[in-house]
Amino acid sequence: MPFIEYVLVHLKMNLVIFGYRGYGKSQGTPTEQGVYLDGLAMANYVFEDQEAEKYIDRDQIFLFGRSLGGAIAAKVALDDSLPFKGIIIENTFTSMGDLVDVMFPFLRYFRKYLLKSKFETINIIGEIKKPILFCRSELDELIPQIQMVTLYNSAKGALFKQFYTINEGTHNDGFRTDIIGYANAIQKFVEECNRYYNNQKISKKKEKENEKNLNKEHFCTNDNNKPKLD
Repeated sequence: MPFIEYVLVHLKMNLVIFGYRGYGKSQGTPTEQGVYLDGLAMANYVFEDQEAEKYIDRDQIFLFGRSLGGAIAAKVALDDSLPFKGIIIENTFTSMGDLVDVMFPFLRYFRKYLLKSKFETINIIGEIKKPILFCRSELDELIPQIQMVTLYNSAKGALFKQFYTINEGTHNDGFRTDIIGYANAIQKFVEECNRYYNNQKISKKKEKENEKNLNKEHFCTNDNNKPKLD
């Protein structure tokens, strides 16, 4: 796949990819809850499987999702027990209903009866507490640009967030049209995440050292003030 090659060559990163149930060679029937569970199962594999540990640096794991994958990645990101560094969301819709209203406006008044999957990312994006990079293709022919902007503005719980517009990119090929800029945006995001968490570690270390010093001073003060027998 071209995108896998792009990530390996230009970003020097490894990928763990999988097919949702009912997609590609995966068996089963795709449902909203089902694909969420598939995403969560893969995340748990990455963080918990002993065999995977041989090939994965668990201190450098980022979630990535494009289009529908972005909605699933956002849902997985709500699990606070997963210690990933950040999430990258690319060309994702605010909800399936919002997308249907744009692509099939004549179904606007009937979609609540027709849609079985809602994928309401707009309702959960504000709960994500990790750093988020939003990538929007300039010429996306499927997802209205305003929907990515809306997701960005709604991500109020993120530790920090960044927004990148993929120059001349369409829905699936932004990495081809904006080769250098796209790679730089992701690398910058990864570096910023590492810098943030490293600074957090340093701050916590200093806090512990200060706490120890205060305890020592308190101990010494109490010792000196003990009554002495003549």
